[in-house]
Amino acid sequence: MNNGKKTLNIAISLILCLPVIFIIYLIIVYSSHNIAAKDINQVNITLPSDEIILYTDKTNVDFYLNAMLDAHKISKAPRDINNESESAVVIGYQRPDKQVDYLLFPSLDAKECFMLSPDGEYLLLDEETSEKLLLRDELVYLYDNAKLPELTITASGIQSKVLPVEYTWNYRKSDNTYYKDTQTELQSDDVSEYELFSDMVNVLQFVEAPDVVSIDVYDYVGNRIYQSDSLNISQLSFGTDMSLVIYVHAKWNQTETNTTYGIAEYKINARYDIPAKFTISSEQLSQGDILTINASFLDSSEVIVIETNLKTSDLKFFNCDPKYIALLPISNKNSPGIYSMKLKAGGRETNFDITVNQVDNTIYHITPTKTLSSSAYTEFNELLLNSYIRSENLLYIEDGITFLDPISGEAKYYYSDELFYDPDPASVSCPGNVFNVTQGTSVKSSEAGKVIFAGETELTGKTIIIDHGMGIQTIYCHLKSISVSENVNVKKGVTIGLSGNTGYVTGNEFMFAASVNGILVNPDILLEEGIKLS
Repeated sequence: MNNGKKTLNIAISLILCLPVIFIIYLIIVYSSHNIAAKDINQVNITLPSDEIILYTDKTNVDFYLNAMLDAHKISKAPRDINNESESAVVIGYQRPDKQVDYLLFPSLDAKECFMLSPDGEYLLLDEETSEKLLLRDELVYLYDNAKLPELTITASGIQSKVLPVEYTWNYRKSDNTYYKDTQTELQSDDVSEYELFSDMVNVLQFVEAPDVVSIDVYDYVGNRIYQSDSLNISQLSFGTDMSLVIYVHAKWNQTETNTTYGIAEYKINARYDIPAKFTISSEQLSQGDILTINASFLDSSEVIVIETNLKTSDLKFFNCDPKYIALLPISNKNSPGIYSMKLKAGGRETNFDITVNQVDNTIYHITPTKTLSSSAYTEFNELLLNSYIRSENLLYIEDGITFLDPISGEAKYYYSDELFYDPDPASVSCPGNVFNVTQGTSVKSSEAGKVIFAGETELTGKTIIIDHGMGIQTIYCHLKSISVSENVNVKKGVTIGLSGNTGYVTGNEFMFAASVNGILVNPDILLEEGIKLS
């Protein structure tokens, strides 16, 4: 009886233990990396590029399965696999319960293809399998170094890859058969234009030098202007900026020892650029002068930045073919001294030191006929600025031709004279040349231009402003009457109004003033020298 009970208890215990035993069995099986051929119906290939290829057909599954099963253990890796150039292919064998990953380290040397098992064992593939492996499409990346050699262009200090417009390239695989390269990308139609600066080293270079090379350079209308069997494009030299098309023809010969051969054609759109060169009319100036800045080889798209401690205007260049010209007013608000000016364009800069000298002036105490509000000067300055904004790019005047005195007679006050309007203790700088004239005297246009203001201000009374282009404007003040309208073109020397005594005056007066870029300058510069553009 006792024996029967004991047997029953043992049986019950065994039954209760079966699930535990089964779980232990599953853990052992799952943690095992053993692979049985009958259990593998899928192989997942993960390339170094992270591209994943899935094989479920028997042919490909059997190839990778047999490659692993037929490999033999070795004590260590045939080569160092810890360097950056070594990338493994993950071969995932899909068992019913999980995927077992082996690392494949292929090599173009069929004797050095091996695997690393999940248990850390090295498995060397036999040579026949390795040779078949190296011909598979998924491992074509191993022949990247055998593809068409890369061409680079170094321009403006920047190195860029140049793609071919067409090519034929052959490379030899491990079976000594040549295969065509179809992986090299072709150049698109919207390729950018390269900047070739004349004062910088511009280089075309192949990773592997071709046996035969030539370049043909064409201008923008299709004329061939240069030909060479050298890639040294720094030899290109032209007297002006121009758009170019450079064609490169390269050939690598087929020989018994070469593993690659082929031809390639390249088309490079380039802009030959001579850096902007700046010169100035003088480094010795006086208050109220006009500084002429000449820019040669300036592209219309180039941005020019001026850095200076001069009190002056913004810089605006005008196209005076074959160069660009900007006028910079030297305000009498600049104290005498040496000033720096830096011009920047195209990543380069040109520096000038400019000496500003004191302009001759005289002190006068005068008694005006009326009082002036605090906003009168602000109103006049805003008028100058707004008139400059409306200035046209057209040039109405001729190079070096002097302006005409708008009225005859000797001025009683000149530009920059110091005027004290009694009883005001503060002085003001005279904006222009002031004449004592009989009321009703004809006032003539000093030069050809366009009337952009014909109106009245508190300070200058009835006033005319004529724009001569390039920011140059002449101002006619204290008129009795105006005989021209705004937006009307006038010729040099025509009557535009009659002198009077309007505005802030001491009697019958006429003032002739001039401005460049909205800043008052000495009108005698225009009357004696004109504007020199050459």
